[in-house]
Amino acid sequence: MKVSELQEGLLDYWVAKALGDREISMRDGKCESRFHPDFDFHLFSPTVAWHEAGPIIQANNIQIGPPTGAVHRYGGPNAGWGPSGFWSACTWHAGVDGKRAFGHDKDSPLVAAMRCYVMLKFGREVPEVTQ
Repeated sequence: MKVSELQEGLLDYWVAKALGDREISMRDGKCESRFHPDFDFHLFSPTVAWHEAGPIIQANNIQIGPPTGAVHRYGGPNAGWGPSGFWSACTWHAGVDGKRAFGHDKDSPLVAAMRCYVMLKFGREVPEVTQ
């Protein structure tokens, strides 16, 4: 699966897997996790919860840019500088594949940032997850 296409519970699952400090399960398309066998599983959703995504963004120096952020397009009728039209996230250090990690999403800065984090830890593709 392409990291750039991961959404909702599957993206949350891969974020939890990248953290590597918890047990993970998928139930009804949602990611659940727990830190310790004595605790119950709880919903883990950094793609919508700033309190879960914020520490990941900070710890990995992920930079987030708004849809109004200027980008340069080469060639074509829209060549030149203009708004990107989507949320973007990137790291300035190499990930597991030796390249910078990035993520984009039309509607959500957290989805863009979590795609960036998963790409940083696993590269551009991850295996299919059976639910």
